[in-house]
Formats: sequence, C-alpha cells, structure tokens
Amino acid sequence: MRLLNRLLEDDFLLSAGAVSTAEGLLAYLERRGEVKELRAEYMSNAIGSSQIQLFVADLLATKFRAKQKFSGEIVIAAIAVALSRFGGKFPTEFIEKLSSLHIQEMPLAPKIAALLLEKRRVEIPDLTLRNFLIGQVASLERAPVAIAFAKSVLAGKTYTSRTRTNLYSPATSQITENGAA
Repeated sequence: MRLLNRLLEDDFLLSAGAVSTAEGLLAYLERRGEVKELRAEYMSNAIGSSQIQLFVADLLATKFRAKQKFSGEIVIAAIAVALSRFGGKFPTEFIEKLSSLHIQEMPLAPKIAALLLEKRRVEIPDLTLRNFLIGQVASLERAPVAIAFAKSVLAGKTYTSRTRTNLYSPATSQITENGAA
C-alpha cells in the first residue's frame, strides 16, 4: 500500500496535473517511475487486486465530491496504466469500467482507459492455444512439454497460473493443473 500512497504525493500529482490532454497524460504516466514500480509489484504479487480495489474505494470515499473535479483522477489513471499490460479479469475489468465512465468530475481518466483498451487491442493479439504453442516453444527440447500441455487442455483440463504474466513479455508463469498441489 505504501507505493499506492506515493501516487497521492504532491510531486506526482502536480507534475501530472500539468498535462491537459488524455494522450499527453497517458504518455507521461507510462514514463513515470511510480507507474513502472506499481506494474512490477503487481506482476510479482507484492500488490494484489484486493489492495488496489480497497485503495480506489477509499480514494473515492474520501476525495470524490459531486460537481467538483476529482483530485484522485490522476491516481486512478496511473493505476489503469500500470495494469494495462496484464491480462486477466481484474486488470481488464478495471480498465473497461473506467473507460465506460462519463462524469464531469473525471474527464481524463476514462479517456485514458479508452486509449489503453485500443492500445491493448492493437498491441496484444488474441492469444489462442495455437498461438501459444507456436510462439512460446523456444526449442525442440520443449516441444514435448508443449504438446502434452496442449493435449491435456484439449481434453478439457483447466489450469491456473501461479504468477501474473506481463502481456508484452514472454510468459514466465508456472502453470499447474487445477486441483494439483
């Protein structure tokens, strides 16, 4: 939570608040160290979705006022940018829900989320089992493992990833069959 609270510091908010367009703020946030650190901590499971949800809920409860610009908008946009490189239910829903907001108190964050969704559609191809097998098998040594995995998936077994996977880099997660230790 310490890193999330750093997003509330004046240094971060004042410098980001000087950017007036969604495109400009998105580019600025992507370069910020705080956003990169949040992305790394989320990937390593040091910060989880429940912590982010509680932080955002608290931010909305304490700082949101009707008919006033929401001072936490930049923070929520920064969280969306940090989550944008991850697949999965939470990051996808967070960005999709944010992009669907149309309220005067938060004019930029939903636009940034919409830009992130478009960027994800362009940069992250739809992954299928076929793409996984072709794209991830680095050598013939690993082919038997990938083929065995593919056969078990086609047989209807479900799998769980033990770590998060950054969609812009090679998969690093350990995949295990559900129900297995």
